[in-house]
Amino acid sequence: MIKAVIKYFKKYPYAFVMLMMMFSWMVIDSIQAKHYQEKIEKEGLYSIATIKAIKGAKSGRWVTIQFEYNDKQYEAEERNEVVPNSWIGEKVFIRFLPSNPVVCDIIDSIDVPDSIAKLPLTVWDRLPVPCCP
Repeated sequence: MIKAVIKYFKKYPYAFVMLMMMFSWMVIDSIQAKHYQEKIEKEGLYSIATIKAIKGAKSGRWVTIQFEYNDKQYEAEERNEVVPNSWIGEKVFIRFLPSNPVVCDIIDSIDVPDSIAKLPLTVWDRLPVPCCP
């Protein structure tokens, strides 16, 4: 098996280069995701968002959410395997980076009326962190 792989890469050296590039991209993405997760834990603000769409199946599920911060509308995508399709249109509790609002993390779904969801962010920042599974 190993000899066959070596023989293949000798015959097609560009395949080895492509394989190494794909591996390095995966490592870089993993490091970047960990970096953003740490930043969200340290500097993140809380907000309410609405799930607009859920797409993808084979490569992972991408959840599109929409929320408001500093009187601007933001739309962000987050990879999330546990959000069911039935949550489209539902409000979720998120934590995001104020320096880059499209970097966010869905914490939990919540059942809140719009009047409470529109509270200033300073109020949400003082709320205790919800328990996550």
